[in-house]
Amino acid sequence: MAKVARDLFVAHGFAAVSIDEIARRARVSKPTIYAHFGDKERLFLHILETACARLIAPLVSEDARGRPIAEILRNHAHHYSRAVLAPEVVALHRLCVGEAQRFPTISRRYFEQGPEMAHKALAAFLQERADAGEIDCPDCDLAAWHYASLVIATARTRLLFRVDDTPQWQEIDRMVASAVELFLRGIAADTR
Repeated sequence: MAKVARDLFVAHGFAAVSIDEIARRARVSKPTIYAHFGDKERLFLHILETACARLIAPLVSEDARGRPIAEILRNHAHHYSRAVLAPEVVALHRLCVGEAQRFPTISRRYFEQGPEMAHKALAAFLQERADAGEIDCPDCDLAAWHYASLVIATARTRLLFRVDDTPQWQEIDRMVASAVELFLRGIAADTR
């Protein structure tokens, strides 16, 4: 049901898709959709939240606590890029940006559930490591935004503007690895 709705929203925009159309395509009744999600906006928010939940997982896992920051960030960047640059997530991002003027509540909610939540988790992680003296990061909040931009901005821009039709994973992996190494050099603790 949610996948059918997501595909319809991406293809036609939020406003143009009705609950009737979602029910018909998903082969369920309208009351079933309302019972599960409440209304069209909450269904859309569920789709966004599901897509965004994958963004912070490698940072908050229990085994991340004792591992070196370089290993954690390399792992996170790989998973983060796969989550953010997945075709369905790029399509949802494009849709939210396109609908921001008419549906600012939905766009803000996407920002809160995706970029902002991932950012806060990363900033908190960096602050923990800075407090422990492992890194030199005087503004972990800003550093988290820089990290995210380094990791995904080039590839996402190409995908959003349809320069690339699909993610070029080999090239993305190369850019992501370079971005993480650059970021790590920037936050390296002074050992002199």
